[in-house]
Amino acid sequence: MKWRIRRMIRTAAKSAYASPNRGLALLDEAIGQIESGKDWNQGQWRCQTGMCVAGWVAQLAGGKWATRADDWYSYALIAEPEDQEGVITLEPDGILPSYGRKVVGAMYRATRLLGPDLTEDDCGRLFAGDNGVDDIRAIRDGIAERLGVA
Repeated sequence: MKWRIRRMIRTAAKSAYASPNRGLALLDEAIGQIESGKDWNQGQWRCQTGMCVAGWVAQLAGGKWATRADDWYSYALIAEPEDQEGVITLEPDGILPSYGRKVVGAMYRATRLLGPDLTEDDCGRLFAGDNGVDDIRAIRDGIAERLGVA
């Protein structure tokens, strides 16, 4: 049974694609994933039915998830050296290999990846759980206008 759990975690943690984009270009990729009909659930960082904008940003940038999508810590990615804010250590329980490791929440990772042009306020509005796709697109367009880019 333990080997099966470990295999499921390794499979869930892998990203097949790592975008070189950051900032608005990476946000556009995440919006593209959502608009293409990929699983999307703005109310969850990452769950069995999809991911929010922050989850998609982290996933597309090659982030490695610390646990399965149905785990209590499904929002957590394995921390990278560049992650400064929001890094915690999961309490070890002897079952999941990611416990005891440093992890960072999807919101913190996505905020770092979308910055520095996007403020924490911008990210807070983007990651709000009640946003629809049109809301996210409007927030993105407002940020682009503020920055003077298309």
